[in-house]
Amino acid sequence: MSLINSDPLSVQSSLNPLLLLDKLVDHPNGVELLRQYQEFYQQVQADQHPVIETVKGRIESRIILIDALSKAKEFVIISSPWLSQRSLDQDILLRMTALLDRGCYLYIGWGYSYDIKGISPYGKIINIFPSGECFINMTADTAGHYSAFPKLQELRKRYPEQLELKLTGTHEKYILCDHQFAMVGSHNVLSSHESSLSAPREMGVKTTDQSVIADLIEDFFNAPDLKYDPNLVSEATAS
Repeated sequence: MSLINSDPLSVQSSLNPLLLLDKLVDHPNGVELLRQYQEFYQQVQADQHPVIETVKGRIESRIILIDALSKAKEFVIISSPWLSQRSLDQDILLRMTALLDRGCYLYIGWGYSYDIKGISPYGKIINIFPSGECFINMTADTAGHYSAFPKLQELRKRYPEQLELKLTGTHEKYILCDHQFAMVGSHNVLSSHESSLSAPREMGVKTTDQSVIADLIEDFFNAPDLKYDPNLVSEATAS
């Protein structure tokens, strides 16, 4: 359509956003097109104007964990050294199950390196079998840092293609919800969530910056999975 020789009233009508929206709604796929455009627009806005906000305390980071599990459309990545029932309680496990039931993927990077037999001379808690499976020595885990690991193993057996428990030997703490947002902070989100006078102060940052999100995603998937390290298997099973 050429705008040079067109009727000005006709042109004005064709460019009226309300009239255009009416026509789009009447289209057989109009609602879906509007939804896709809204998502695209929000993504463009997030790229151009990333949100950065501080996350103060365990309660706020727990809320972000719940938001990620509730709002994800594709995947959630969580890096947290310890997997304790203090945080991985029934509520979080149910939310993880609901995420997997929606067809999303859940990736968890876990395992403090000093707890892994074969890495540290004091590592007695996490043992690696030749099959690539991990065994938690509950007797050595006196603090219960990995008390929720058996429950996560059960969940992984139910969703073997969607849930990955990656032994990364990590001290990193972050959450990724698709490409929507990321949170990086001091709080071990899968180990503790209580907030009291005796609890240490926690601080983090939540952002929609796509470069930060992309970097975290790349780093997670490039990190080696230590349970497939043959050197650790031989040392872990030598006694």
